[in-house]
Amino acid sequence: MAIFGKDKTEKEEKKPETADLKVSETKAKSKEDTGDAYKILVKPLVTEKSFKGMAKGQYAFKVNKKANKISVRNAVEKVYDVKVLRVNIITVKGKTVNRGRIAGRTSDWKKAIVTLKPGNTIAQAN
Repeated sequence: MAIFGKDKTEKEEKKPETADLKVSETKAKSKEDTGDAYKILVKPLVTEKSFKGMAKGQYAFKVNKKANKISVRNAVEKVYDVKVLRVNIITVKGKTVNRGRIAGRTSDWKKAIVTLKPGNTIAQAN
């Protein structure tokens, strides 16, 4: 007799849900492996200028305002499994915007241009 009204048969007990466990464990491990890298790399910048740089092995990212060159280098190497040659960081000042009578500013943000060693690329998802 079961506690909550259902008897477990031997077939149900032996049937593991391995497919679901493997997928969730893999996602969890990959997130743990990268650590705080996703807190540093906010998003990749997709502009015409950044696409021209990709031909030379340069990739542009919007990064956390508190990030420095070393943390950006470590984050890119961890997330994308590539070797970084050089990192340039630019602080982009916010622009003044007007909404009718109300004037304001967009926030300042930081841009990192990462140059990879020859032969390394970051795969693009289509």
